[in-house]
Amino acid sequence: MHYHLLAISYFISYMIKCLIVIKREKPDIIHSHWFIPAGLIGHIASILTGVPHVVSVYSEGFLIKDHAIFRWLAKMIFKRAKAVIAISQSIKEQIENVYPEAEVVYPCNRLF
Repeated sequence: MHYHLLAISYFISYMIKCLIVIKREKPDIIHSHWFIPAGLIGHIASILTGVPHVVSVYSEGFLIKDHAIFRWLAKMIFKRAKAVIAISQSIKEQIENVYPEAEVVYPCNRLF
């Protein structure tokens, strides 16, 4: 039970700090690394401030595939995001399976 209170207080403080930084810095874009919790925070901040949101998705893609709640959150976040950056081809495919209309960018699709 104590962990739930800690998680809620973390989320609230993260949200407040995000909104303070956006108000002070006036960014052109909000870029969230990881879709949970940062993507959710960026999503809410984008709604509240009107600043466009871009989210990077890393290896947590397996959460999208296996859990209905994470799939629902991911779909909500991807739907509003201006772009979704995938770190691998398999993550890109998982994103497209969750929300086919997402603007997915996979910048590492070539060997260097």
